[in-house]
Amino acid sequence: MDDVRGWHHARRGGLASATSPARSGSAFTRARLILAGENRIAIAVSAKCLVVIHHALTERLLGIHMVFSPTAQGEIEHWEEKHNIRWPASVREWFEKEDAITILHDCSNCDSPLPIAGMPVLSHDGRALVQFMNENQGCCRWAFRVDASDDPEALVQFQGREWQSCACTFSGFVEGQVFDWEGTWAEDGRTLRGDWPSATTLAWLRERFSTGPTSQPYAEEQPRFFDANTRLTIWRNWIWPSEKAEWRLSAKTFDSLDRMLDVLQPFYDEEL
Repeated sequence: MDDVRGWHHARRGGLASATSPARSGSAFTRARLILAGENRIAIAVSAKCLVVIHHALTERLLGIHMVFSPTAQGEIEHWEEKHNIRWPASVREWFEKEDAITILHDCSNCDSPLPIAGMPVLSHDGRALVQFMNENQGCCRWAFRVDASDDPEALVQFQGREWQSCACTFSGFVEGQVFDWEGTWAEDGRTLRGDWPSATTLAWLRERFSTGPTSQPYAEEQPRFFDANTRLTIWRNWIWPSEKAEWRLSAKTFDSLDRMLDVLQPFYDEEL
């Protein structure tokens, strides 16, 4: 519960700071914790030392502390040497962790993240991209842009189409995937079929709930909302756009799910 509230504060609070727990006799005794951006925590150890952690909020959603993998680090360094390309900081930070690829697979629609050695270099608008995942039936693929950014743009390409932005950075993409698909925290969930929400409905939801990640993995708007006990993602059918939207709801308890179903009753036609 506190993790959810802390995650919300980090997203909504903009740039904030708080003194971190002191560690006697260490350089971290007077460290400051800075919450900044959509999925970053920066720890100012001193006036000259700032450590940025790009996936801290995602780890909160997962409820785990991801462990560094020397093996994955070596694979990345070998890839960089082979292709003469340096990975952006947020991408390296993610894939240097144990189970990073497994988590991307599990927090998806059975999509297929590529092994580090098998990530190809592509080109879009004269700039390099690195593909990191395929859709489960090969309908689309995802890549991150290689540029000067520490946390580069994530993009998606459907078969026969140009690359499109996912409206987020790489860390924002991972955060959205975990929000949508990680279900071990929830006791129950439902998929509801209803109309795509109107501007009035979206405004009402924003007043009633906190706003979740803003990533668009299929280059379509994908509103997300949450409170202390529930998460909601509204999906537009990207294969058949004329179809009804899916309102995917998960809840910490059966009681909170029932209350949420009552709240959302005006907006859906049936449970799937």
